[in-house]
Amino acid sequence: MIRQRKNIAVFQAVLPEDWGRKAGYGILEKPVPPDLPGPVADETSLLDAWRLLAREEREVYELGLHVTLATEARLLFHRWRATGGVPDSSFTILSRADEMRVGSIYWLREMAERGGFGRLFDNPDRIEADLGHYPLRQRIEEPCFFLGSPPNWGHWLADSAVNLIHLAQFPALASRRLVLGEVMPFHKELLEALEIGPERWLSLAPEDIDFCAFAFDDLAVPLRPALTPSFEYLRRRLFDALKPDICSGPERIYLTRAGLAPRHRVHNEEEVSALLQSRGFAVVDLKGLSLHQTMEMLGNARIIVSPPGAGMGNYLLANPRAVIVNLFPRYFFHRNLETDHYTHWTMTYHFPFHDRMFFVMGDYDRVEQKDYVERHGLEGLDVPFHFSPRAIDLALLQAEKRWMQEGLR
Repeated sequence: MIRQRKNIAVFQAVLPEDWGRKAGYGILEKPVPPDLPGPVADETSLLDAWRLLAREEREVYELGLHVTLATEARLLFHRWRATGGVPDSSFTILSRADEMRVGSIYWLREMAERGGFGRLFDNPDRIEADLGHYPLRQRIEEPCFFLGSPPNWGHWLADSAVNLIHLAQFPALASRRLVLGEVMPFHKELLEALEIGPERWLSLAPEDIDFCAFAFDDLAVPLRPALTPSFEYLRRRLFDALKPDICSGPERIYLTRAGLAPRHRVHNEEEVSALLQSRGFAVVDLKGLSLHQTMEMLGNARIIVSPPGAGMGNYLLANPRAVIVNLFPRYFFHRNLETDHYTHWTMTYHFPFHDRMFFVMGDYDRVEQKDYVERHGLEGLDVPFHFSPRAIDLALLQAEKRWMQEGLR
């Protein structure tokens, strides 16, 4: 909840689904279409970590499709630098009641550390945010739909593009302009593939200022739906639109991220690549491929091996039966999924693939890397980890067995 006192806002965590009701806004709601996957039928059969995520996804699924019709809302724009100095930007939405739509105080603190919100005053049960350096940049009177456009491929798919399901399910929203940040080539490619042309885009990405506000008379704000059904919805829409040849790509693929070094780097990349090639894997760098080419490359895959990062978004473009082997830092699994924000947040994106996913744990190459990770949290993904060839081989055996079981269904 936010109570505005001049330029100071007092924030307490409020669930995104309650944000609109607290402000007295109208709400559009309906169930998730029945032809899309539902919650896990038997959560007790899952490992503890997956069980927690299954329960949370069930709760979101039961909320259905949910859009707040916000009037007199403000959109706060923040520009900052992500890991390794990579430029990034984000938005925070304030209602007419000055309530901030943030599901966790954690993200407010994170934004403050990146230079947003000015100064934070941390009290036991609240955070006061200084909004004084967010000058009003523009007022938008026409009805809009907030989509956003993260400059990260995986988050674009998982956090923003999945919300396109609301435009299809609520006719009243179908013709609204889409509020985006900076429009990059991969945003443009996906939107145009779905016949959402530039005339529908409202790009809010000022280049001359890092912090500002936009006022909206009528802004539809979606609640991100459960990821398992919304991933499947987006996959179907893209395959129907682009009609890729799904029989032309390799059956075993290693999605190398060596080109991003030192970020998301496998320390023993040459050894891992050579091992996988000897096991019949094609070593593929998807950078530079079009959306259509990526779908053709992954459409025939039986097993996909990949390090962590935004490339994970490509899983939803792959053969929906493909078994995934994740090369993942061990330190993530030393953390408590219920209490550690980084681990919980990251694993949420993996949950839609949990029934066909295996993990190979990577270890630190040097002791000082462990110290760095413990200090920097999520940025630890950019530390190179060493992956055991034997552990990879064991995971491949499990993946082959899982594929054979799927084929017998």
